Amino acid sequence: MKKRVLSLLIALLCLLFAQAQAANTCSHPVDQREPTMVQYSRTVGGVRQLVHGNQCRVCKALVDYGPCTTRPGARPTCTEPVRCVICGGIVIPATGHDFINDAAGGEEIDHCERCDAENPCYEGHTPAIDPAVSATCTDTGLTEGSHCAVCSAVLTAQQTIDARGHWYGEWSPCGDGTHAARCQRSGCAHEAQAACQTLTAQMAQGEARFCPICGEVENGSRLALIQGAQVQAKRPPAGEAIVRQGNGVVSVTFARQGRLSRLYAPATVILPFETSQGTEIVLDFSPDELPVCVVK
Repeated sequence: MKKRVLSLLIALLCLLFAQAQAANTCSHPVDQREPTMVQYSRTVGGVRQLVHGNQCRVCKALVDYGPCTTRPGARPTCTEPVRCVICGGIVIPATGHDFINDAAGGEEIDHCERCDAENPCYEGHTPAIDPAVSATCTDTGLTEGSHCAVCSAVLTAQQTIDARGHWYGEWSPCGDGTHAARCQRSGCAHEAQAACQTLTAQMAQGEARFCPICGEVENGSRLALIQGAQVQAKRPPAGEAIVRQGNGVVSVTFARQGRLSRLYAPATVILPFETSQGTEIVLDFSPDELPVCVVK
């Protein structure tokens, strides 16, 4: 009997504790707020503004006290920012020293025009290299630059290098109406898959459908990939030239990300072998046509 009563009391206490925790989860009582105010920015009425408040210890939500305020007429100096009089957060950053005199043609001067501080780099900056960052398939890179190790002035700005994009090499059929390829760039293991785009052509064994990208023919055979084709165009098409040969036909096209790529302007593909039309194949299609040429 005593054990049963004790069990009931424990269960009741657990229930009361859980209810108390639930009641305090989002009510933000004063005794659950951190004593140090937190400054943060938020959008109010479409305008970004600095506000301050306290953080609830239970749910970690920020409890607003209102926008940051400064002393009337307060202005930043070269080294001191304007701070909120309530939370002490920075409202207007320090301006930094001005060692450039526009009246002198934008030349450096020996003292700051605002506070008369001495220019540590008046007789010359101390270059420090900002190393180049190689672009990857998906991330942009940076050219090499430099800055002053003393005053942090940018001496040679780094330029952004576009991401290289994946280069897949040959696409292989998957047997389910799609083809796949692995990126060939060093250090990239990305593998892509795309739907085959089939065309109909008169081949040696008769009319058949095939994919000009991976070369798969509906009868189970496959057109071989031919390397060494060259492209001439005022504005090269996006993607890679793909030349395939077999079953009595030669297929010439451009593909990007495993799908046929449309042309910006006429392009001449110079083949490494002779066809019934010679070694030069000109692709010039209307915007509504896919740029594929099939020859004997």
